[in-house]
Amino acid sequence: MLDVIIFDSSDFESRLARNEELMTLVAAEFLKEATSLLALLETYAMARDWPNLGLVTNRLRGAGLEVSGYQFCEKLTDLQRIIDNESASQLSMVLLALNTEFDRLSLALKHEILK
Repeated sequence: MLDVIIFDSSDFESRLARNEELMTLVAAEFLKEATSLLALLETYAMARDWPNLGLVTNRLRGAGLEVSGYQFCEKLTDLQRIIDNESASQLSMVLLALNTEFDRLSLALKHEILK
């Protein structure tokens, strides 16, 4: 069984030149922005607003990549497939998995960066 990496701290440190102040700032801003975007995603999901769901999904993916949250981004890729197919029947399940992964990433960032 492969270990799932929730947060790639080596990649994150490397990306930000091991600047602890910058890492802290980026992680804190990610949590704030992603929390807001996830709420917006829920609103668009309820309305089945596929174009705006896609826009918010892309913004979240960019933010997730910035903090090296690759599992979170994988769930966003799953969501993008649902959006592309306008598959309303799978939307709730994928959003639940995405929120779970966000919670895991949040905990990892708080434990490793925002200590």
